[in-house]
Amino acid sequence: MDVKQLKVIDLFAGAGGFGLGFKLAGYDLLCSLEFDQWACDTLRENDKQQVVVEKDIRDFQAPDEIKSVCSITPDLIIGGPPCQGFSIAGPAQKDPKDPRNSLFVDFARWVEYLQPTAFVMENVKGLLSRKNAAHERVIDIIQNTFENIGYSVELWVLNAANFGVPQTRERIFIVGNNLGIDKIGEPQINHNLDITGYPEQNEQLSSFPKGEFSLVPAITLWDAISDLPNLQASEGCEVQAYLHRPTNS
Repeated sequence: MDVKQLKVIDLFAGAGGFGLGFKLAGYDLLCSLEFDQWACDTLRENDKQQVVVEKDIRDFQAPDEIKSVCSITPDLIIGGPPCQGFSIAGPAQKDPKDPRNSLFVDFARWVEYLQPTAFVMENVKGLLSRKNAAHERVIDIIQNTFENIGYSVELWVLNAANFGVPQTRERIFIVGNNLGIDKIGEPQINHNLDITGYPEQNEQLSSFPKGEFSLVPAITLWDAISDLPNLQASEGCEVQAYLHRPTNS
């Protein structure tokens, strides 16, 4: 299937960074759900054609309520629900570290009711080591929840620097599909973060991993901002003239 035909819903959209990545990759972003007014204003300003649903995801509980948001069934649901510190309504003694008491449940509910072909859920890498009060691993609870509604699940730990972002930012991606595919496989990196991965003088190329030199060096912060106008310490300026040619794309 052509990727441009694939329809996406973005939950917990924020200012739209996650959804933008899918749009740039050719996906059709059907709508973004976000409850913060300022974030929604940003979404609308950046894409005036985009459907923005400015509501709390917890307002949607029944299948019909969720299905009413979009008339087209999505192929993919994406989002980064907070998995700690956001308890749903209920007794105060509920464990806030248990994802079953968090907004993750709402993300899973949308996946269950809309039955997209796949979903991508993003969160902090620390999720892998978190446990609830009963000493159950949070990631196991999340994975089992999706498997119980018919999805094969795999976990990816990706570093943004390996994909051309000038920041070493690791995140976990929980990826599921209902096609019966056990392992889709992580996306192939295109930037080399390991600055020691290149041969020293007189060292044989054959001693390095095959394909190592098909990668380009990771982009540094200096690569990203060195062409911007200079500011002195404690100096501020709302607008400055951009006098240089870009040093990166």
